[in-house]
Amino acid sequence: MRMTSALFKLIKLYKYSEITVSQIVLESKVSRSSFYRNFIDKDDILRQYLRGIIVELQEESKKNNEDLFSKL
Repeated sequence: MRMTSALFKLIKLYKYSEITVSQIVLESKVSRSSFYRNFIDKDDILRQYLRGIIVELQEESKKNNEDLFSKL
């Protein structure tokens, strides 16, 4: 989660395309090896974050017996 938070903090300061893995690991205070143990690249941070949100929404809709996409 620290790397995700670091990426979002950097997005507020720089264009996404300008952000590097080096900046993310520096901001999150983790090693590069830890970064690559968890993520393929910076895009993977966003993919995993969004996947988590989708899973949460699906679980919540199941609790409420709703079809998540029926209201779109």
